Amino acid sequence: MIGKNSIKPISVSQLNNYIDILLRGNSTLSNLKIIGEITGFKNHSSGHKYFSIKDEAAKVNCFLSKNKSVFLRFEPDDGMSVEISGFVSVYKPNGTYSIFVNSMKPAGDGAMAMAFEALKQKLENEGLFSSEYKKEIPRFASHIGVITSGDGAAIEDIISTISNKNDRIKISIFPSLVQGPEAAKDVSQKIEKANKIYPEMDVLIVARGGGSREDLWAYNEEILARAVFKSKIPIISGVGHETDFTICDMVADYRAETPTAAAEKAAYNSFELIDYINDRAALLRDSLSGRSKIIERQIELSVAALNREMENMIVRLRQQCQHAALTLEASNPESILKRGYALAQNDAENIIKSVEDVNTGDRIAVRLHDGQLFCVVEDKA
Repeated sequence: MIGKNSIKPISVSQLNNYIDILLRGNSTLSNLKIIGEITGFKNHSSGHKYFSIKDEAAKVNCFLSKNKSVFLRFEPDDGMSVEISGFVSVYKPNGTYSIFVNSMKPAGDGAMAMAFEALKQKLENEGLFSSEYKKEIPRFASHIGVITSGDGAAIEDIISTISNKNDRIKISIFPSLVQGPEAAKDVSQKIEKANKIYPEMDVLIVARGGGSREDLWAYNEEILARAVFKSKIPIISGVGHETDFTICDMVADYRAETPTAAAEKAAYNSFELIDYINDRAALLRDSLSGRSKIIERQIELSVAALNREMENMIVRLRQQCQHAALTLEASNPESILKRGYALAQNDAENIIKSVEDVNTGDRIAVRLHDGQLFCVVEDKA
């Protein structure tokens, strides 16, 4: 028999709500970190991500909302070891509990290497590393932007290197975070800011000093890679040391081994420029001198050829004149008369060409080479 103090029944919904309140109110379960291996990873069309993490003995379901997903620093996949931060909550319709993830990052070098390779392959397939998109680094930059920590050794080395090569170059500094969960987003925003404020800037240096893989991880995040690719200003990446390779290096227009090397590439030496100008001027003078001599010789040859042509033309004209004179002389009536011919004319001084042109008794004049005879026609035959 049930007594007066018996437990009052509750609904299933009330039970699940009560459990959810207990879980959210627990200081450990409302703010916990778990390490495990991803399994059953799914990208939902809504933008949410569903998966489980497991160890050797158990697994637990996880939920990562679309809003939280944008802050991921890598591309999750099955088999990756990850560290997640979040809280335990009950899915009230079926009473199952899941971890609602606030943040997630690779756990250990192996997982980070997998995340690196996964993002590298994704961006490479999209063409972000292709040489056809690489912008040329200007040889004579007059304005250089620098995105790095405002108080680290890297910024000092960069400014010193640029100033020693050319103290007339304008340097614009954009202090940024260089490690931690917000660093990639911060550097990306500084790239966008530089492009907006100084669209005419010649080159941007994105740099930081050396460190562990985890220290440099911000430069392996997708958000930063896309900001570098999108930049209209050419970008030099100078992250870490010679042996450090990041996604940022691969997307950038030029990869420098160190921050100092990035500054060396970005700035031109004003003294070398003066030497270069002098060398080019000397080459130009030599070229003009040689060209002048060639032109002078060509003129000499042309004048000589013209003189020869004029001489030949004069000879031809002289010959033509002589021939014309001979022809004219041969056609001269006086010359004909000298050869024994005579010219007969009537009283009207018309030339008599036929016996039919005169009548008996007409007076005619016969012209010889040395005078005239005046005659009377007595008869015609």
